[in-house]
Amino acid sequence: MLPPLDISPRVVLETVNQRQVNNNYHLDVTLTPSINVVLATDGNYIAHAATTMLSMLDMINRAATIRFFLLTNQTLSEQDRTTLSAIFTDCDIHFIDIDTNAFAWAPLNRSHVSVAAYYRLNMHKLLPPDIERVIYIDSDTIVVDSVVKLWNIDIGSKPIAGCADGGGVTQSNRMSLPSSHRYFNSGVLIFNLAELRKSNVLDGALDLYHARRKDILFQDQDILNIMFCDRTYILPLKWNINNYIFSYSSILPSYNVEDAREAAVDPGIIHFTEPIKPWDARSRCVNPFAPLYWHYRNMTPWKESPAQQIARNIRERVRARFSPTQRRLNKWYRQVDAG
Repeated sequence: MLPPLDISPRVVLETVNQRQVNNNYHLDVTLTPSINVVLATDGNYIAHAATTMLSMLDMINRAATIRFFLLTNQTLSEQDRTTLSAIFTDCDIHFIDIDTNAFAWAPLNRSHVSVAAYYRLNMHKLLPPDIERVIYIDSDTIVVDSVVKLWNIDIGSKPIAGCADGGGVTQSNRMSLPSSHRYFNSGVLIFNLAELRKSNVLDGALDLYHARRKDILFQDQDILNIMFCDRTYILPLKWNINNYIFSYSSILPSYNVEDAREAAVDPGIIHFTEPIKPWDARSRCVNPFAPLYWHYRNMTPWKESPAQQIARNIRERVRARFSPTQRRLNKWYRQVDAG
């Protein structure tokens, strides 16, 4: 069992809080004309997508233009589309409706993952041909640094870029991938669409699934790691800080402790990778950054009512006192803070 990082989550939260209040923090960022950002969502996840988008815009110099492309389906109502467009007037939002029948083959073996997770596999066909590069980001994330920095990373001719996964070594071994490949998490990616359209590699997703369906456990993430084995640019871990960094884990990551320390002192994107999310109705989420999610969620039209917020706070206090997992983590970080 691997212990949590020897840096307290408090360090991350203090950094984020300082960025939120420091209006000059983003002014020295090199500007780019337009940044293309893709999210995949549906009617069930739109509140979370809005939360991710709001956090991203809060951390960026507004002189940089964000173009959001939402890959969605018929479950996203016209009312939700209108509401989302109304609150993000400083950027362009494009809704791209997907025929879910095209993904009838896709396995849905995890309750917190929907068919929308597979939409990115057709991104090279769905987006306008003049879009040559995009940042893809899951809707269970909170952005805590300017994505201009992420956008400006040069990945060369690599077709895809991502961060090492919190269980990457374990997953690579499970799928018999070579040790030279660093298994990546698919929650935050840079897609080089220009290269992908040349190779047509994503067109083989269905065939790959049928050939290796017994190996596919983590759905689109496994498929992408097989497709781009040894052809992935590995991003700094700060751009996909997973929950395993700050919790006990029985799986082996594809990054080292120093990578995790660097991410903790200069965080970029918080990713709630665990199945139990901050919005879990029973407040079972032990991720120390769940308050960041609620900070931004409650700035959207999908915010909690005062009664809901009070009830959640009560449940969280009860969990902090009685949850064995939470108490164990609290004890660890008291020791870390004590030096």
